[in-house]
Amino acid sequence: MSFLLGHRTSTPTRRAAGAIGALAASSLPILAPAPSALAISALPGSASLQPETSDPRSAASDPSAEAPRSQVSEPERARPSDPTPSRLHLTAGTDVVSAYYFRGIRQEDSGLIVQPYADFSLDVRRTDSATISFKLGTWNSLHGQATSAGTDDDATEHWYEADVYAGAGAVIGKWTLDARYTWYLSPSDAFGTVEEVSFGVAFDDSGHLGRWSLRPSATLAIETGPHAADGRRNGAYLQLGIAPGLTLSAGRIESIAVAFPAQVGLSLSNYYEGSDEENDTFGYASVGIRATVPIPIGHSWGHWSFYGAAQGLLLGDAARSFNDGDSAELIGSVGVSVSF
Repeated sequence: MSFLLGHRTSTPTRRAAGAIGALAASSLPILAPAPSALAISALPGSASLQPETSDPRSAASDPSAEAPRSQVSEPERARPSDPTPSRLHLTAGTDVVSAYYFRGIRQEDSGLIVQPYADFSLDVRRTDSATISFKLGTWNSLHGQATSAGTDDDATEHWYEADVYAGAGAVIGKWTLDARYTWYLSPSDAFGTVEEVSFGVAFDDSGHLGRWSLRPSATLAIETGPHAADGRRNGAYLQLGIAPGLTLSAGRIESIAVAFPAQVGLSLSNYYEGSDEENDTFGYASVGIRATVPIPIGHSWGHWSFYGAAQGLLLGDAARSFNDGDSAELIGSVGVSVSF
């Protein structure tokens, strides 16, 4: 979920004319997962593709998960058979991705990229129709390459990004709401700290459409700190997504969740500011496939799952200008997660 424009290590590090020009004064080189707001990212227990993202970021780095980047996905709740569902929930995991793009902006696309995350939530109020929770989480991106590192410290030069977020969420009937504040940090000094407030909403339409449900979601993110992610000025970002899917079984493995997440990232104001001073509305579009398989471990050890995903990105002009002019990318990811 980082925000500075990462570049191939084979080319000189540079910043976006905007975000970089503004950031250069305070830090050098430069978004899924996820976390991100309600991004379709790889949040633990989620069948969507992360990195946003989720978010903050996620497995294809907002693919899903991005993750952690996805505010739509809630940590897996206690099963109906549990006599006394816990109010405290923990979801943790790690993703390995072939490339890290945040909201369509390339951060790194070579070498090993590992993205661990953890999300804690506490149900402060529960009724028959609604649950209100407070949450705290972190999402990280560790690179084999010292991506745009501003330090030569062996302990941190490969720790490209460390995001921290806090907020509140609510599940009301078929609606999931989320509000959070996120700090995008770089232990390797690859970019200056970016801050944003985000709001997400998702709707479970399976009761209306059954097997044809789309599970729509939307995320609004507004930059608030002294540094902007993709331009000189703080921007406002809107993400719209769907995640239709189905459940399969194969031999002794049941409940294999297959999802086909799709999303589009848009600039409402000054978000996609490219190297040629363009200020585009369209940032990127993505479509993917993700399969999540439960790992048969006793529930006393938590609910474990493994996923594999592939995601295709179509980039707008601003995002393309920071991707060596390439307008499309294919990203693969795998990961494991556990929730209590």
